[in-house]
Amino acid sequence: MKTLTSIIILTYNQLDYTKQCIDSIRKYTAAGTYELIVIDNKSTDGTPEWLSQQHDILAVLNDRNEGFPKGCNQGIALAKGENVLLLNNDVIVTPRWLELLVESLYSDERIAAVGPVTNSMSNFQQIEVPYKTIEEMFIFADQFNGSNPNVTEFQEAYEYRLRLMGYCLLIKKQVIDQIGLLDERFTPGNFEDDDFSFRMIEAGYYLVLCKNVFIHHYGSVSFGAKNEKYMALMNSNKQKFVEKWGFEPGRSSLIRNDIIQLLSPFDRNAVIRVLELGCLCGGTLMGIKGKFKNAELHGIEENKAAAAMASNFASVKTANIEERIPDYPANYFDYIILADTLEHLQEPWEVLKNLSGLLKPSGKIVASIPNFMHYSILREVLYGRGIYKEAGVVDRSQLRLFTQKDIKAMFTNAGFLNLRLYGETGSINDLDQQFVDELVKLAGPSLREQYETKKYQIEANSPNFDNYITDLVDRLSLDMENEEDLLKLLDNACDGNLTSEQTIKIIDSLSCNRIEYANKLAFFFYNNGLFNMVIPLLQYAIQLDSNDENSLYNLGYILFKANEYELALHYLDQIQNKDEDICQLMDEIRRGSILCNQ
Repeated sequence: MKTLTSIIILTYNQLDYTKQCIDSIRKYTAAGTYELIVIDNKSTDGTPEWLSQQHDILAVLNDRNEGFPKGCNQGIALAKGENVLLLNNDVIVTPRWLELLVESLYSDERIAAVGPVTNSMSNFQQIEVPYKTIEEMFIFADQFNGSNPNVTEFQEAYEYRLRLMGYCLLIKKQVIDQIGLLDERFTPGNFEDDDFSFRMIEAGYYLVLCKNVFIHHYGSVSFGAKNEKYMALMNSNKQKFVEKWGFEPGRSSLIRNDIIQLLSPFDRNAVIRVLELGCLCGGTLMGIKGKFKNAELHGIEENKAAAAMASNFASVKTANIEERIPDYPANYFDYIILADTLEHLQEPWEVLKNLSGLLKPSGKIVASIPNFMHYSILREVLYGRGIYKEAGVVDRSQLRLFTQKDIKAMFTNAGFLNLRLYGETGSINDLDQQFVDELVKLAGPSLREQYETKKYQIEANSPNFDNYITDLVDRLSLDMENEEDLLKLLDNACDGNLTSEQTIKIIDSLSCNRIEYANKLAFFFYNNGLFNMVIPLLQYAIQLDSNDENSLYNLGYILFKANEYELALHYLDQIQNKDEDICQLMDEIRRGSILCNQ
């Protein structure tokens, strides 16, 4: 779709950065697709004079510093394009940058604004980069920037967000006409882009982070270094935002990708029903929707303002979950999420027990909890210092403290099955490492991992999961063509809910032809890449009948494909009646073994 984009840049001194920015726009943006509008806030370094000499720039030279929000609004008022792009002057754009952003912006009529990733930015819009020079940056960006036309790639390249940073923000002009200009109460700048983002969400639109578009950002040039004056401005505008909206923008919009990755239906198009307790503004729920397009989103949030924001794209109820869990049908949810929530409750044990009945028998609870045994906390305790900080492993809002043992006991006593914990660690400097080493000397090496773990991600199955999975395996023994049940089996095997040992135990309790069924399941898992399930099932079939030729051939073939030549020959050689195909396979394995040993 060919549209005109009005690129609006604010300047306040820093002429060298402005020249680099505009030179890159001229070089890497197709002529006729954009107009350049520069608002100068009374620069004194020659910027106004230079701008006056540029014939392709519409320049507005203010006689005082109007700040970022008002300056942007001046530019928007002059914009002729269907799209408005707010761009910092300390940015260098890259090949195909605008083309790809516009492609994303018009990929869905519900998308109001898009932004790229970069090397220096908050809000998780920053990526790791390998380059050291601007020349290397252009090579990197040329390889990085690419179109993603199909649905799967769309889900990987585009990420729905609650807010986007204003350093490079492309917006449909009709959306600005609907929601209004930037709020000038945030003058001279900071948090006006957060406010703008939430107003778009409130109006029913989506924001998208384009992870297939990279531009370079020097960072904090306009406002200078983060000195005391800058931080005071940040705190003042943050307070203005909270007074306007009723919640803090950063934490309330956080997308917990560590939690989302524990939701793992094999089919991205699966219909899943998700409940998040303490969902805030719904950042994680929105992230789930971006990954699983047919997800049905539900949330519970005590903060009415945050709940109202999340209600723009999810079914959210306002409640204190310790006083009352809203009425939902029993066995209703596929996933229940408690991300850094349980430690803030008076009675988390009771809340967990009350939630267990809301999960489907196939369902899973997913949580994260800070670890009280982290070395940073133990050090404060040992030295007699306070453990509660404004931010950290333990902050002042937490009411309960948990160790790994406490977490396991809480979930187990609530009836959840197949509990799995994953430790989140961070980098450790030499001094901290010495402290951990001393702790290990005192308590033993088995606790080192717990000392280094800041937080645990937790997943566990419904109390009724064992009955569910047994029924599923039983049904498939009667009908291996049932695609719905096969997908459910894959989900649970991929997710680690179903192991080969559990599968074999269930098969052993069935009255079907267990050898034939074990072989069928083995090849089903093999064809879907779940190799850890395959060999144990075939070995089980051979244990049932050591002369079964299908089992011996299948195991031999699988081992051959895994380059286990001697083992493959061991099983194939036990086949009593070897036909020509088997003999040819064994000859091929012998040749492969010889080549491998040369």
